[in-house]
Amino acid sequence: MPFKLITILLLLCFESAFSDSLSTLIVERSIGKFEDAISFSHSSTGEIYIIDAGSSSLISIDIITGKVKSISGKGWGELEFNSPQDICATSVLDIFVADLNNHRVQQFDRSLNYISTIPNENLRDEYLTFQPISIAYSQEGLLLILDKDDKQVLKYELKSGKISRIVQFTAGKGSISSPRDITMIDKNKFAILDGKRVVIFDIYGNYIFSYNLSFDDDPNSISSDWKTIAVTSPTKIILNTKEGKYLSTINQTTIIGNKVNELRDVAIIGNLYFVLTSETILICKKAEK
Repeated sequence: MPFKLITILLLLCFESAFSDSLSTLIVERSIGKFEDAISFSHSSTGEIYIIDAGSSSLISIDIITGKVKSISGKGWGELEFNSPQDICATSVLDIFVADLNNHRVQQFDRSLNYISTIPNENLRDEYLTFQPISIAYSQEGLLLILDKDDKQVLKYELKSGKISRIVQFTAGKGSISSPRDITMIDKNKFAILDGKRVVIFDIYGNYIFSYNLSFDDDPNSISSDWKTIAVTSPTKIILNTKEGKYLSTINQTTIIGNKVNELRDVAIIGNLYFVLTSETILICKKAEK
């Protein structure tokens, strides 16, 4: 039997054996056009906020009307960014941006008006030089800040303006070597994407458990709808329960109906999947089996 035919048959058998673990998404429409989008967040009022690293921009898109607002520019001014990494929209309609190379988090209102900078001159000196690679909002009024260099999580209290350390990952099962992203998985727990591993902590910084992920490339984001934990790489999305049980995988090739560029992030809202690629947002539904 010719080698090429044998190879094709083996691939078909492999695909059949694992087809139950693959999920197909059908693209209903796309919104936005970006140079190099890397992170997004949605609000309860129907806006999506995007960080476009290619244009150093913070962009707001109304899901219903399609209305777009943006602020942009590379620099250190109040409305400028230097390597923005992550964005978080809170339930109180504040928008936070992790501005890595400016060593700060910028706070805006839902209309992208500047509010404040974290840290400010009133905060303790030991936290004035953090490098925020990712942020997450707790419904208890805390902004969690993942510090890349010191491998720690800081908490910023929105009401009091105080900042302190939750945990520093130094040794043991909960140690972190390659922190990339952070997300809340319920009101009492958060997850850290550490290389190709997910590590779960309670809100006080106590290690709970961790699990490894099967990626050929490096994952770049983690998100949760409080039922499912989704980890995204440029080529696929792996879904687990918040208890760490594997659910399914979404590949670039199983997102049907639109050209799919590099995958960057995903948000599951009801029965819709909002998939952020480097160039647009795909609004999808899961295909019926």
